[in-house]
Amino acid sequence: MIKISRCDNCPKRIKPSPSDSFTLGISKIEALERGEACDDYKKCKEPRVNIVVFGPSNPKKGDMSKLFERLNKENPPFKIITSTCGGWDHFGRKYAIENKNRGVSLEKFKAKIKEKGWEKGVFECNEEMAKIADFGITQKGAKTKGTSNMVETMKKLNKKVIYL
Repeated sequence: MIKISRCDNCPKRIKPSPSDSFTLGISKIEALERGEACDDYKKCKEPRVNIVVFGPSNPKKGDMSKLFERLNKENPPFKIITSTCGGWDHFGRKYAIENKNRGVSLEKFKAKIKEKGWEKGVFECNEEMAKIADFGITQKGAKTKGTSNMVETMKKLNKKVIYL
């Protein structure tokens, strides 16, 4: 059963709940065709979807353009969720800042590494981000400890991860 509610800011738009799988990774055109988005997103300020961008701090050449190209397929407004780390997380923050006028917002999480140690601090931060994300985007083939943990955390919560 699909649970839907109306957006407070736009009476035309249907706001699917984060658990609805059909909201994950759909394009602007698909959202409009399905009636899941209004045709005037500038009036609607509430994020349609929360996307966690994560990955290694040593990105491959061309990763930023792949990420930006993929994010451009999403129907604003949406929220980018990242940690304060470099690499892919930095790319996510950069995209949100550069596209603020399109309705892209940003939420940053800082791992409490000094207080809890690297592993516990990063893993707890990953869990916080995964809980509010609808789906994630990361680098294909990334094997770093933090990225692997985030992928596993998303899987445990039955949330989709897109690999670029």
